Amino acid sequence: MHIYRDEAQAIVKKWGKASAGYMETQVALQELTDRLDAKWIAQWEAAEAIAIEERGEYLRIYDVQTENGEYSQYLKYHMTNYSFFSPYMC
Repeated sequence: MHIYRDEAQAIVKKWGKASAGYMETQVALQELTDRLDAKWIAQWEAAEAIAIEERGEYLRIYDVQTENGEYSQYLKYHMTNYSFFSPYMC
């Protein structure tokens, strides 16, 4: 009987830590969201809806973007030459 109680206590302890970590993450994500331009968020949500429906190359909106990376340069080029409804959220 002690084995189950010990396991239950371990699970409860882990759940508490996970729950606290989740709440910290939500606060940080909300702070990041609050710093973004509302127009950009609307564009992202529109592009995300297209990506969910169309899949394929449209899913590249989820790729990590860096300031000086090749993908970032690609996006900058396409964002200035095409609408944001293109496959790369441009």
